[in-house]
Amino acid sequence: MKENFNTAGVNNKVTNLLALSSADLHLQKQMLYTDFALWVREHFNLEQEQLEQLDNMPQNFRNQLGTAIANCLDAGYPVQFLKEEKEEDIDWKELSIQGLEEWQEPFMTRQFRSPLFIAIRYKKNP
Repeated sequence: MKENFNTAGVNNKVTNLLALSSADLHLQKQMLYTDFALWVREHFNLEQEQLEQLDNMPQNFRNQLGTAIANCLDAGYPVQFLKEEKEEDIDWKELSIQGLEEWQEPFMTRQFRSPLFIAIRYKKNP
């Protein structure tokens, strides 16, 4: 079932992914590693503008994002996600990701690793 692409929808998807069997989670992680954009399309209800933004993301960035999410899930950690509600007359959108570089490698040790936190915020110039 597709989720809405908002804070609640993404957090629900993450919870459901972490509850999957090892084999089913492995399949989802493989999709994230190989084609992040396709995985997002298959799991979230996206508006046309969001589809275009996904398609226009640099391939390297999509690969990094898919890898970080897959590695985070593989370690059993939830991906933390926040998407503000978009108001009318928004001047700009900010995407911030904490932990993107740190989660490029699989989680092999018990050392502390910061959470993967993805935030989409909208701003209006005063």
